[in-house]
Formats: sequence, structure tokens, C-alpha cells
Amino acid sequence: MPCASLIRRHGLVVVPAFLWGRRGTRGVMHLALDTAATETLIKPKVLARLGYGPHDAERSTTIQSAVGSEPGYLLRVARVWALGFEVADHVVHAHELPGQYDIDGLLGLRFLDHFDYEIRSKRSEIDVRLSQP
Repeated sequence: MPCASLIRRHGLVVVPAFLWGRRGTRGVMHLALDTAATETLIKPKVLARLGYGPHDAERSTTIQSAVGSEPGYLLRVARVWALGFEVADHVVHAHELPGQYDIDGLLGLRFLDHFDYEIRSKRSEIDVRLSQP
């Protein structure tokens, strides 16, 4: 069972991740672990560096927040690696985040639901294993 270290940044739990682009290129990301987010969210500029854009959207979306509505879109990426595991043909949400956080997105439940995991905040670690059916 892989055990990953958790990084604390601006009150967030941040994990390193990789995203593969359209031509096999790989980009490094820092994602906030967000068990309250349904989707894995990636900033559009990060996706654009790897060849993804609005033309790849499966559908347009809108996120409601305290400050209003923000447009975005869902798209499939080749693969995402985080917490010691890779998920291929993964749906992510392209959306902006507030600028005060030094992260590239959020690692949400669409990714996390592939696994069983245990977060140990005091030790700053997370144990992750494949979920049994």
C-alpha cells in the first residue's frame, strides 16, 4: 500500500501529480486534495500547456460560488498520476481557481473513488490502495 507524503500549503493539503498531454508529454502539477470536490479540477492554462482546450470539452459547466457563477468545461485527459496510482482516460474539470493559492487544481472524488485511502493529518501522510469491488 503506497504511502504518500502530504504537503501543507496555505492551509491546504497538496500532493504532487502528473498529467499526460495529447502528444504523450507529461506535465507536473501540485493539486490540493479535496474530498468535497466531485471532479478533479485543473486550471485551463495547465491543460493548454499539454495541448488540451475548450475544443476537447465533453460539455460546458458552471460553478456557483459565493462571488457568482464561473464558466468551465469537462474533458477527458489521457491519464493522471497522483498518490502512487495512475488513472487513464480521466475526466477533469477545466476551471480557474483563486490566485492566492499556489496550486494547479484540485484532486477530487472522481479520481479518489478508484481507491481506498486513509489520511493521517498528524503524520502528514496518506495511505492509498486499490479499492476492492
